[in-house]
Amino acid sequence: MRMHEYDLAAVDALQLASLVTPLESFDRRCFVDPPWHEQEDRFAACPAVPGVYGTVAWNRDAVGSVGFGWLDADEVPEGAFSAHVSARSIPPNTSC
Repeated sequence: MRMHEYDLAAVDALQLASLVTPLESFDRRCFVDPPWHEQEDRFAACPAVPGVYGTVAWNRDAVGSVGFGWLDADEVPEGAFSAHVSARSIPPNTSC
């Protein structure tokens, strides 16, 4: 079995925004269906979140994978995935 070679690159909000089009179909395939149930347009809004950053795994000229996020200690965002994670990772009677 041959493993693919990937080049990892850190990305900021502007760089992530430039990847929205190629990554939207990937995001939909991964997160719109169960168990995540995210809205289809969720990914397109992510580059506008203050402080967003990530890492892209490039397979030659194509995006092989991406990981991104942002720090948001003030509150847990609304959404199916957030509710799923919060219910399983935040103990009862805990303030976030």
